[in-house]
Amino acid sequence: MANFGQATFVGSDVVIRCDKNWTCCQREQAQAKTKNLNSNCPLTIKSKVSKTSKRAKKNCQSRETTRLLNEMEADPKKGAADNAASPCLAEQMERDWNKGDRSTSELDVQMDHPLEAKLGGPANTVLKALDTEVNNFFGGVAKNIGNKMRKAGKTEIASLSLVCPPPCKPPKAADKNTDYSCGKRTTYPKKTKPSQVTPEYA
Repeated sequence: MANFGQATFVGSDVVIRCDKNWTCCQREQAQAKTKNLNSNCPLTIKSKVSKTSKRAKKNCQSRETTRLLNEMEADPKKGAADNAASPCLAEQMERDWNKGDRSTSELDVQMDHPLEAKLGGPANTVLKALDTEVNNFFGGVAKNIGNKMRKAGKTEIASLSLVCPPPCKPPKAADKNTDYSCGKRTTYPKKTKPSQVTPEYA
């Protein structure tokens, strides 16, 4: 068993522990992200993301950011619903847009690759808006855990689990007792000492 930040791997399974300070909406997004990654397993861990892929990824993010803002300008409700990674984020984006926020930094979102390039995802694809903190967290997990696993002789991720029990800081009182955990592992390994995941993209 090995550990890096708030994620660890047991064999070929990656276990992620959500930040206790995440809001219910951030947890909902993390759950959706984990489920999507799981649906693509097994994931092949690249030893290195090429400069060409990095450039393509950057260009894709720029293009998709422009598309998001144009769609929000045309119809905030539909633009948010069509592009947000989860329903609660769509509500936040629409509300913030109507209050005058007109950039992804003001909306506190980033356009996220559903499957990170480090884990075999395409650099050029349709992206979804994801909370900035959650996006950076998963980018750090993909890079750091991927490198750790390859160093241990593993080149594939068989499954991912999110351990994210209540309580959370709810935007709605009804959400505070929701367990956002998912995947086959229901507890975070006890022998690990998680610290903050490096907030950088894969």
